[in-house]
Parts: sequence; C-alpha cells; structure tokens
Amino acid sequence: MKGIPGSPRKSHGMTGTKKYDCWLQMRHRCNNSNDPRYADYGGRGVLVHPDWDRPFGGFEAFFAYMGKCPPDKNSIDRWPNPNGNYEPGNVRWGNAFDQNNNKRTNRLLTFEGRTMTISQWGRERGLSKVTIRRRLCMGWPVELAIKQGNFQGKGGRKRALTSTPTLIEVPTDEAVVEIPPPVSPPVE
Repeated sequence: MKGIPGSPRKSHGMTGTKKYDCWLQMRHRCNNSNDPRYADYGGRGVLVHPDWDRPFGGFEAFFAYMGKCPPDKNSIDRWPNPNGNYEPGNVRWGNAFDQNNNKRTNRLLTFEGRTMTISQWGRERGLSKVTIRRRLCMGWPVELAIKQGNFQGKGGRKRALTSTPTLIEVPTDEAVVEIPPPVSPPVE
C-alpha cells in the first residue's frame, strides 16, 4: 500500500494540482457515462491513450509526455484534431482562447490561403468577431468581411459598415474598386 516501505504503489505527490485534475477530468468525461460531458466525449467515441488511462501509472505517463503546464495555459486541448482521441500528437496545454477556437461548432473562414475561426481572424485583423459575423450575415464575401477595417464614426468611435459594400467596375488595370455605401447621419 501507499506509504508502506517496500510497497509497489508510490504516490506521485501531485494529487489536487491543476495537472492532475486535468488528467482526472479527461479520463472521467471519456469513461464515465454519468459525467454530464460524456455525450460529447466518450459517447462520441473519444478515447484516452491506454498508457494514460490506467489508474496506477497513467498520470505519470501522461505527465511525462505533457510536461509542466505553462502558467498561461490551464487545460488540456485535443489539437490539431478536435475530433481525435487524447493521445500523443493530439494534445496540448491550452487556455480559454485555444479551447474556444478548437470547437466543432466554430465557423472556419479561408482567406489568402489560411483557414482560421472568426475569432482568430478578428484578433489578427483588429476586428471584433461580432463585426465579422454581422458582415457575413449581410452577405459580404469572406474576403471583404475580413479585409475591410472599421470606420470612424461620430466622436471618433469606431463603427462598422452596416450594409453590403458597393462594387463598381471602372476602366483601369484594377477591374473592381470597393466603394463603401454612404453612412446616414443618426435620426434625431
């Protein structure tokens, strides 16, 4: 038994730490049909690597692969394949932004040969995800929804366009020029 000299079982001393809790929760949501998250994990066939899924020695094997959890990362994330198993090559330490951008429900947009979520494009381009989403809902092409910046409104506040940009043809080397629609003053 644990704590008895010569006993085969030894404590790793990490019970109750964030790393240990991540490992325990990972196993629980994949193996325990009573876990409220089971339907999204074990119920969909998501498995924990056999070396990590053992009650004795599993945590040590998991920790040996994952290493220390960086201070800004506090959860385990299945990446690059969010539909894959918890196994070497498909796990990383993540934070809330990583987790939220690695969901099955995210809308992915491809622009300039790169595919990212709306939130990732917004962060990179200095736009809110709401602005990009609204533009797409109004029928903007992906290229303009991501590329077009915010506009300065009354009082220097940034404001996004509220309708689809007008495209007109002009006789130049550049066949199409973007002309934003006029912004109406607020009705008083």
